[in-house]
Amino acid sequence: MDAAAVAVAGPREDDDPALRVGVMGHGSAELTPAIVRAFRRAWPRTRLTIAPLDFTEHVSALVERKVDVAFVRPAPDDDRVECDVLTTEPRIVCVPADGRFAEAGALRLADVLDLPIVAVPDGTPAVFTDYLYFTTAVNGQLGRRGPDLARTPQDVLHSVAAGRGVGSALRSFARFYPWPGVRFVPIVDAPWDSSVLATRRGDPDPRVRAFRSLAAALARDLGPVVSGGPPPGPGDSAEVVRGAPDGLDSLAM
Repeated sequence: MDAAAVAVAGPREDDDPALRVGVMGHGSAELTPAIVRAFRRAWPRTRLTIAPLDFTEHVSALVERKVDVAFVRPAPDDDRVECDVLTTEPRIVCVPADGRFAEAGALRLADVLDLPIVAVPDGTPAVFTDYLYFTTAVNGQLGRRGPDLARTPQDVLHSVAAGRGVGSALRSFARFYPWPGVRFVPIVDAPWDSSVLATRRGDPDPRVRAFRSLAAALARDLGPVVSGGPPPGPGDSAEVVRGAPDGLDSLAM
């Protein structure tokens, strides 16, 4: 973190507007606060604000200039946005603690089609809904939808804890959202997916470029620790280990 901060150190005085950082859910896990802290050390005179993003703001928060950089998942497929991959992780589902899959060691995509995954608002980007429902992985098959509408991870967890629906996420979600009445189960045959730092394409702001450089440096060095290792290759099993990967204590903020 120190080396990355020195490499992109900015001016000591900065009268520009605040750099606005958007974070969807838990962002890129432990990397999110590490990147923010490194930027503050490199650009100590730059004001920085952090804003939560809901599922509908996956792209719009950037293109409507509500934020300048955004930690989101998965990578947007909008030409107005460019992304730097920060973590690549196994997938999990969030299920009721008293449901039939609560004690399952693992599930498969075929099981997901029978689960009532929460609904999301109209206008949520298709790339996010495809991620949430594993659409590509299940060849476009339409699974069940739960009765509740979710805009945020908290909405999802409330629905799951009430026994009304289920959710899907990256594995690190389980570390950041322990929730009474909810269990997290790996999907062993689901493709791994990524959290990213998204910015407006070609943004010339030097603070944005510095933030991206810091994020890339920390993701290169710490991303595999946060993710729990590289994605499995062809023929490998996608074993998911519960709990925090070794080495995360060094990222404690």
